[in-house]
Amino acid sequence: MFSVIVPIYNSEKYLGSCITSILDQTFQDFELILVDDSSTDSSLSICNEYAKKDRRIIVVCQNKNEGVSSARNAGLQIASRPYIVFCDSDDLLDRDYLKTLTNPSDNEDLVFLGIKIISTSGEFIKQYQTSDGYVGQCNNEILKKIINDKIFASAWAKRLKTSIIKKNNIRFKRDINFGEDTLFISEYLIHCSTIRVVPKSCYYYRIHNGSHLNEICTLKEFNTFNQTNDLIEHTLEEFYHDITKTSEWKKRIYSITFNYLFKVLKNDKISNIEKIRSLRVIFKHRNYPRLYSEVKTSLSGEGNSLIFSLWIRSSIATLFIFHCAILKEKLTRIFIYRKNDKQYL
Repeated sequence: MFSVIVPIYNSEKYLGSCITSILDQTFQDFELILVDDSSTDSSLSICNEYAKKDRRIIVVCQNKNEGVSSARNAGLQIASRPYIVFCDSDDLLDRDYLKTLTNPSDNEDLVFLGIKIISTSGEFIKQYQTSDGYVGQCNNEILKKIINDKIFASAWAKRLKTSIIKKNNIRFKRDINFGEDTLFISEYLIHCSTIRVVPKSCYYYRIHNGSHLNEICTLKEFNTFNQTNDLIEHTLEEFYHDITKTSEWKKRIYSITFNYLFKVLKNDKISNIEKIRSLRVIFKHRNYPRLYSEVKTSLSGEGNSLIFSLWIRSSIATLFIFHCAILKEKLTRIFIYRKNDKQYL
């Protein structure tokens, strides 16, 4: 019934537990496609060892490292079951994960599940899921709920139809390395008529070194996010009119932009000049003026107004502080240079 696709690159530490969590499913009708993206550790050996013990496992070895999108696409190419499920190689599935995605009476084009966030040691951190279930037509209202509950963006924790993917040649974009999941799901959504949302969290997403869902760490990633988001909005707007103008979608963009801004401020590994360059990109981007007015409107309470006020003030003040810091550095260099010159007179 299921083709479970796992893209793998240098995942030896967690790969065994990931594969075991899939093989131990209470629902056993599946094939497991392990795609090794030219790992340099023992990941491929681990895959081959499991494949020797279970005939449901198919191991695909890519000749060179081409990224997670390429690995997933390789899995899609050979998937032979009616439904597709993705799992990352350092994540885990609850034993009833596939069973929860299975319902003899349903034929929905897309099924959503919630997720649990765990640490590198497997400790529970938090979860994202809908408060209630839904079965029916795929429309703006249900999409707003999914976006608001933060279960929209990823490729995993979903059941997709193989026929829809192959008929419409939906693939992950290999040249995009941030937001590729969301773009893939958006392209899939425009071919969906029915949807089911299950109010259960059966997928365990592992975070590393303080990373989190949708976090952007570099200016390049921020620019990539904006480019990808433009593609996503264009794709969705064709079929789900005005979905990207809803408060739920705006909050999503605001959250990612806001997180990036403060990651820039806290980053001790980049220079002040780089910080100014990054902040300028944020403030000059077309989303920023829109976010400014919309977030101000949506945060209408006293406490929220204070948060908004602090955000805006910190944004403006930060640029001023960093400009002062740069000026101070330049003046210090000039003073030292002239002082050294005087020593030679």
